[in-house]
Amino acid sequence: MSFFSSSSVLSVAMTAESEQRAAAHKIAWSGNVLGIQPRIDLGRSFDQRQHSYLGYVLFLRGEAGEFSVRIGPGAQAKHAFRAGDRVSGAAHPVADREREPAELYKASALKLAGRAAGEAAPGPPWRGVPPALEVYRARGHRRLAEIDSGTAELIDREELRRRMRARISRS
Repeated sequence: MSFFSSSSVLSVAMTAESEQRAAAHKIAWSGNVLGIQPRIDLGRSFDQRQHSYLGYVLFLRGEAGEFSVRIGPGAQAKHAFRAGDRVSGAAHPVADREREPAELYKASALKLAGRAAGEAAPGPPWRGVPPALEVYRARGHRRLAEIDSGTAELIDREELRRRMRARISRS
């Protein structure tokens, strides 16, 4: 019984130490929201497709330039971020830029420092408060039709980021 107790204490101490190390690597950030998009991951294996609805990606402009941060669905539901909002928080840099569309993830300490004046401007959907992830799920997977028909254009992650930023800046 004493072994179990000391093991539990060691486990708690190791967890606290790893959390402190992880917190030390977080980057504090702040910026104005340029747009927001859902973060939906597609997995394919032969004829099977699986979609994971992971949250949202905020596209921001701050003192260091333009950057993107991945947030969870709960954070979006709580704050209802939209273009023009002033936001701050802390997040980790992504480990593998080829697999993640955002530069920062695991965002925490999110704060809405200032709300955009008035209602969301009419225009592209990434300007206003995006729908809940369940709405995207119910709409279906439009991009898959392009992939299956052969009309989709294959691009790498950097080109995707460049196009998303250009699209957000134009509107």
